[in-house]
Amino acid sequence: MRLRGAGTDLVVIATHLTNTDARRRGRLVRTLQARELSAWARAAGGAVSGSGLTALTGTVTDPADRAEERIDYIFVLGPGMDVTGARAFLDRPFPREGGGVLWASDHVGVLAGVRVR
Repeated sequence: MRLRGAGTDLVVIATHLTNTDARRRGRLVRTLQARELSAWARAAGGAVSGSGLTALTGTVTDPADRAEERIDYIFVLGPGMDVTGARAFLDRPFPREGGGVLWASDHVGVLAGVRVR
């Protein structure tokens, strides 16, 4: 999605790489997907991303689940773009009526603030 601004445009891209161990010519497909996306992003003007674990390992009803792997990223590209902050959200399970818990997703949310100059 391209958001047109006064001085510059903000391009927002969402993707979901495969979560299987499928291989092509001996390489993991998700690795190939990530490399292709990264090359495209670099060609568009460089990339910046913070750190943090984002993939939960159990189930969305497991109260003890914790993020143990990083698979989610936010890239900010282009002149006049400044990241004002980044943080995890929806990183705790919610109580369910009748007992137990429910996570919002099998991923922890990632939120970034971007200032366009």
